[in-house]
Amino acid sequence: MEPTTAPTPPTRRHVLRAGAAGVVGAAAAGAGGLPAQTAHAAPNGLQSRIWVTVGPESTDDFQTDGTNDTAQINAAIQAVGDSGGGTVYLQPGTYYITGTIDNNRTGVLVRGDLVTHYPKISYLKAAANFSPFARISAHAAAGFEELYIDGAIDGDTWIDDGLVIGDPNPGPSPLKVKNPRVRNLRIEHFSNRGIGGIIDPNDYPSGSFDDVTFEDVRIGHCHIGVENTSTLTLFQGGVIGACHIGVAARNASAATFVGTVWTSRGREGW
Repeated sequence: MEPTTAPTPPTRRHVLRAGAAGVVGAAAAGAGGLPAQTAHAAPNGLQSRIWVTVGPESTDDFQTDGTNDTAQINAAIQAVGDSGGGTVYLQPGTYYITGTIDNNRTGVLVRGDLVTHYPKISYLKAAANFSPFARISAHAAAGFEELYIDGAIDGDTWIDDGLVIGDPNPGPSPLKVKNPRVRNLRIEHFSNRGIGGIIDPNDYPSGSFDDVTFEDVRIGHCHIGVENTSTLTLFQGGVIGACHIGVAARNASAATFVGTVWTSRGREGW
């Protein structure tokens, strides 16, 4: 179900230091999206050109109402993409998601907080039956990090897929998603896959993504933890647990695991 409410107009804009502030400001202003204001250091050392916040406060750039927050997050992604790239920051709190969060803009990172304000975290919960929960469809330099993604609508109903990487509308010359940033996510309660690619032997005979490093990603309570449909995949740390199948590989794909904790049933298709 797609959101029907229009996003709240942004109230403020932050431009972060990423090299020459003047160049960044000119690029942002010229893009017709978010106007440049004062450059300042990014929180927690994160460097990015544009920084906008999503949250329940009137001071947030995109204000959520705590019932149907998908529209605000997707609107923030588009605004940052229109301004040349940067970060969409989800303030710690609970977000109720009723449609796919689609990061389809090159250079946009959607991130929250699982550490700094713990036990208050950026928690995204399914509030309707749709799939996938989140998607990276930009062909380069996009990602998600520091988010808790929960596919359980209630105790008995889980949506199908968590994070899908790939362009669902590739056109006549399909391009893979290259080197997305997928870091410090917690993905739980999906009836099909925690993380996967687009399975289409015509558009993506060798998978829909490449050159991916999953860094400290925790996946649990899914039928398949990771359905790896591409080569050049690296798992650094993280946990794959409480899944019927830990990893299912297709098309003779392979992945490398460094320090990943396995508590799942195992690997299939290797």
